[in-house]
Amino acid sequence: MLVPMSFGELYYNNEYSFSVQYPDNWRISEATTASDEFVVEFSDGIEEGSIYSLWESSTTIYLLTDMGEKLSNQEEKNWWATESKKYCKDANYNSQDYRCGSFKLISQTSAKSLDGYPTITTKYTETRQYSDKNVGTTPMVVIEKLIYVGDSIWLISTSTDAPKFSEYEDRIYALTNSFRYPASPPVENSSSGGGCLIATATYGSEMALEVQQLRELRDNQLLQTFNDIYYSFSPTIADMEREHPMFKEAVKLTITPMISSLSLMENANSESEVLSIGISVIALNLGMYLGVPAIVIVGIRKITHIN
Repeated sequence: MLVPMSFGELYYNNEYSFSVQYPDNWRISEATTASDEFVVEFSDGIEEGSIYSLWESSTTIYLLTDMGEKLSNQEEKNWWATESKKYCKDANYNSQDYRCGSFKLISQTSAKSLDGYPTITTKYTETRQYSDKNVGTTPMVVIEKLIYVGDSIWLISTSTDAPKFSEYEDRIYALTNSFRYPASPPVENSSSGGGCLIATATYGSEMALEVQQLRELRDNQLLQTFNDIYYSFSPTIADMEREHPMFKEAVKLTITPMISSLSLMENANSESEVLSIGISVIALNLGMYLGVPAIVIVGIRKITHIN
């Protein structure tokens, strides 16, 4: 069942009870592997090869069952980095339709999914030589997200032509972060695919450092309840900023120091810590926005009184 959404469309799988949002007009293909593992692929469908209809960006979701108990984050990161490198080394025209080389690990992060499941996200680069010789060697950026549910792992793997990665980046993260298990209606974060609406309107781009900081904080630390509250009013604020430049500057003056103080929440490891640190941050910001002006006003009055 496909439901049109602001970011794109909703893929809803009843059999495996998961849902995910994907960009408009991307192609969908479902299959079952030789080992009876379910696979669904979303691709932009841009034809590049004379033999194969290759893509510029493609995301595949796998269900890996009976994987055993999750180990520590570092152990899981080491395991998946080793597996990804081996997968590249072993790739050939018969198994993967391409040869792979120049594997380079870029980053690995641990966080939580929308439903609170542990996740490990790995980013790396490699080069691929497809069996269609007309394509040549293609540098790729690969982002793979592991979502740990019991003794199973949902793997969301995205491969993108490296020169096109910046064009697809926001859509890639919006897709991977929208995964829900059990399946449920998607979270409508923004018309551009999961951005922080107020910050994007304030700083002019989803790629601004301040926007990236807020996105990481939202996806990794904040409770879903906080997200729901935020997106209930942020579209209105963002529209007002676009219509009134002076209001936009006022918002920027307000949220810039707040973003710096919110970075303290990255140290939280549980919902209770998020709440306690969040309360402290709120108190800090209230003191900054209310206390400092009050002190200045009192100081001015004292000077006036002395004079």
